[in-house]
Amino acid sequence: MGYAFVDLDRVSVDADALASVKGATARAYKILPLKRQVNWLYVAMSDPPNREAIAAAMEDSGCRIIPVFALIESIERALQEYYAGEGG
Repeated sequence: MGYAFVDLDRVSVDADALASVKGATARAYKILPLKRQVNWLYVAMSDPPNREAIAAAMEDSGCRIIPVFALIESIERALQEYYAGEGG
């Protein structure tokens, strides 16, 4: 199965999406929630088939997860930017 690629330097991240997943979860699984649409949450991941990460994002958000591929370096930079100062 192919996954859409997202360049995190060129997309805006939705505040509702960020609030849907705890910072601790995002950092632990190296995932970045991008966009929330009703009960669907787009999540950037370097390993989109990672079921454990998808399950964790689902548990935090209560949404169905649509994984998209992003480079790990971009995800790590974005996590530092968007979850700066958040303990959990």
